[in-house]
Amino acid sequence: MPAGVFVLVEGKTAEVEVPDPVLRQDAINRLVAAARPDAWRIDKIVRPGGPAYRAPLEIVIAAGLIDMPAYEPGDGPVLIKNDGNGQELLSAAALPAEPPRTGPGSGVQVWRTHLRAHRIPFDPDDKRAELIARWDQRGAQ
Repeated sequence: MPAGVFVLVEGKTAEVEVPDPVLRQDAINRLVAAARPDAWRIDKIVRPGGPAYRAPLEIVIAAGLIDMPAYEPGDGPVLIKNDGNGQELLSAAALPAEPPRTGPGSGVQVWRTHLRAHRIPFDPDDKRAELIARWDQRGAQ
């Protein structure tokens, strides 16, 4: 899986999100090539934080965007991320209720990953305080 790719897997469907526009185009090209001749199976999801792409899990795997050795469809929703240090499998149920708001483990990337896992949209240029505010307002939407 390329660095900077976030994939939310639910059952036999996966949502691919790539914040970087250059890497995003590469991911789209890979998805379309893997889906041919059925490229219509890829859906674009428009979100405030940037687009995501929903496709059957087998297309996302064939595109090389994720490796799935540890995932079983009955495991429930999981977020797979690669921040350049290797692929990490995070179960939404296994995530803490919320990351720390200050101190170690409270950085912008931690909050972005947390919001992605809980499907809360955000803008790519949001600061940590704005991400925390989105988490706090999740029930008000």
